[in-house]
Amino acid sequence: MLKILIIALLVSINGCAFNKPRSIDAEYQLEDDPENDRVVLSFTNKLKENVCIPRGNWPNPAGNIDGGRGRISLSVGDTKYDIEEFEEGFCPLCLLNIAPGEKVSAFIKYTSFQLPKEKYNLQKQLNLKLAVVYPCKYKTNW
Repeated sequence: MLKILIIALLVSINGCAFNKPRSIDAEYQLEDDPENDRVVLSFTNKLKENVCIPRGNWPNPAGNIDGGRGRISLSVGDTKYDIEEFEEGFCPLCLLNIAPGEKVSAFIKYTSFQLPKEKYNLQKQLNLKLAVVYPCKYKTNW
């Protein structure tokens, strides 16, 4: 019985790894929130079907993004601050499921970029490479 369960698990993981979903261009809204020392990201699903964002493409409830280093930075003037490294581990089904018309928001704290406090109220630009959004059938969120 255990052998069958392990084989079924490997087949399902293998299917997830090799069946690349159809990607959708995502438009994220960004808002600087210096009063709360953070940048707020929002996404609205404008499609007529559920979409998913993998865990590594959206902040978790604590404001961390899995594997974000090298893909996310904050610029203030001519200085670029890379996001600190954060790893939650591999989880192929850890998806944020967003229904049609639903808006989701999350944040990233300035401290994740090691931004000096004297720059909190200056104009900032969040540099993102988070374009992975795709139709999905999963009904659970991480």
